[in-house]
Amino acid sequence: MKNLNEILPAEERMEMVRLAIMQYPAFAVSSIETDKKSNSYTHETILALQNEQPETEFFFLTGADTIFSMEEWKDPAGIFQSVSVLAACRPGISLEGLQKQISYLQTKYQADIRLIAVDYVDISSSDIRNAIRNGTSIRGLVPQTVENYISEHHLYQNTQER
Repeated sequence: MKNLNEILPAEERMEMVRLAIMQYPAFAVSSIETDKKSNSYTHETILALQNEQPETEFFFLTGADTIFSMEEWKDPAGIFQSVSVLAACRPGISLEGLQKQISYLQTKYQADIRLIAVDYVDISSSDIRNAIRNGTSIRGLVPQTVENYISEHHLYQNTQER
């Protein structure tokens, strides 16, 4: 469970994402979820993106462990019908169990779920926030532009953000 004191305003989080992806012209930041005044649900966000950019093929990228819980989300059928799901394999996930779950979802929802291999990077946002609080460098954990932004705006330096 996230500590609500650690959640930055949407504008600051979006700026860090913008800075992190600025060197990748194929990436874009969307404010669909931060503009909403109510809860955001994955399927609604996917539909909004598809309505904004009907010529674009969207994929839902997630960790393979999420494949086991997606049926508990709001409108899983809508998600599986709207996009292909790319599941990144992570350590500790049984490949046999994962394949069974994918087969089940494919049969039940006609889902297009593909496993993708990724290099595992053991970095969490909590680790980054804790390193900043402890005065430890985050160099190499986030892009330099994001590190500079965090430093210039004194983010995460204590449990009260500012």
